[in-house]
Amino acid sequence: MFKIVVLVVFVAISFILFSPSTGRIFLSDDYCTLLHLIVNDSILMPSFFRPVGDLTLRWTYQLAGLDPFYFYVVNIILHAINSFLIYFFCRIWYGDDSRAHLFSIVAGLIFLTYPSHSEAILWAIGRGVSLATFFSLLAMIIFISKLNSVVKYLLVCLFYFGALACYESALLLPFVLFTLMFRSSKKQHIVWSLLLLATLFIHLFLRYVYTGGVWQAYNSVIFARDIIQYLSTFIKIILRLFIPPFNHPLLFAIIGGGILLGFVFLLYNNRKRLAKDDLFARTFVMCITGLLVTILVSISFGMSTRTSEGDRLAYLPSVFYAIMVSLLITSIFRGARSVTVAVAVVLVFQTFFLLLNQKNWNRASEYAVKIINRIREHRQRPLYIVNLPSDYKGAYVFRNCLPEALLINKIDSTGVRVVNVVPSTEFEKGRLTIVREKQGENIFIWPNTLLEVKNGKVVRINGDSTVKNSIELSAILYWNKHDLVPLEN
Repeated sequence: MFKIVVLVVFVAISFILFSPSTGRIFLSDDYCTLLHLIVNDSILMPSFFRPVGDLTLRWTYQLAGLDPFYFYVVNIILHAINSFLIYFFCRIWYGDDSRAHLFSIVAGLIFLTYPSHSEAILWAIGRGVSLATFFSLLAMIIFISKLNSVVKYLLVCLFYFGALACYESALLLPFVLFTLMFRSSKKQHIVWSLLLLATLFIHLFLRYVYTGGVWQAYNSVIFARDIIQYLSTFIKIILRLFIPPFNHPLLFAIIGGGILLGFVFLLYNNRKRLAKDDLFARTFVMCITGLLVTILVSISFGMSTRTSEGDRLAYLPSVFYAIMVSLLITSIFRGARSVTVAVAVVLVFQTFFLLLNQKNWNRASEYAVKIINRIREHRQRPLYIVNLPSDYKGAYVFRNCLPEALLINKIDSTGVRVVNVVPSTEFEKGRLTIVREKQGENIFIWPNTLLEVKNGKVVRINGDSTVKNSIELSAILYWNKHDLVPLEN
């Protein structure tokens, strides 16, 4: 009964936190994925092998149509369930220890309010990483359960495969599972290794068959980086787990480094007491392993320290972050008052930045609505879009998939051409409102678009000689940081 109460409370808190964002429209890549699911009637996306996540998107569409509200509601419920599964795992892991209830509830709440979950919850197709975490947690729970060995082998491998079929972040999950085998025999280690390796090979084989490669969609990113860039990304993601992003890299590094040193100091200062706690040691090793292996997968994608962009990659690592922070609080702080204050500080800090990040996604939706409506109102074709915003402080607007968004909204996309896509970090460098600038006969639109004009018509855009016909000034709209406006105004 208590577990049911915890689940209900987590679902309620999740809706309280995220319900203000359920009225948003789809954003960016949502449209490409949804259009593929609808038009091609397939859950296999080109270059990606995430069929389980896409299958749930298809089910949502079949049940509720293209109403974004229901897609976001499913994401919110899934996030609450994941928070509960963390509580449930910790409860089993700690067994009869006197700290079990407190440790488990705090871990679940820290994960529930973690601020860098926006893409996984507030982006419709971000569901994939939430589902990968869902199956990973199920695998961990079954792994430490007292089920029959054969049933355990079957379910863990099934859930591991399910996690891989949702998102790549679960690739190295077996390393986490091995840290949970503190009383297993050598034979069990070998059996588990063979079974999990076979599961991985089956997944990789299917991925290769259906996408033409193992890491097909990201080959150009993975093989374009050197070891220094990977190391830099690894450090950035570690720091991003502890502090929210902001547009001051040096200050970000200093604060992040200071927080990490604070953790090291707490551990060192309490080393004698913690050394006697075998459960603390095993849990800490599991958390460190979980953080390392999930971050290693994430460095292939990259994550911004200036905005929330890419924070879906922190979703699975934050499972181990939440457990570790709860472990430190319940093990180091003594007395109910100290623990309560420490938990309250962490939850208030996280909730503040979670709501701030959520506000950015609401603003991104407002921008996307304006763009779609202005193109609907402007029937002239061809139509050129200058300064299409990629995102708003990391919350995606139209980094991709504007044509697909127009098709889903039943707007003629023929002849709509995007001149350039501008990230929010670039917009922040300029003036409050972008206005066109006359340079002789030509027109310059900040930050980098030059329209060469002759006889009142545009003959070249940024020196592009492929413009076959002169373009009427009325056929150009540009984003002025607030709205999509006609060039003629």
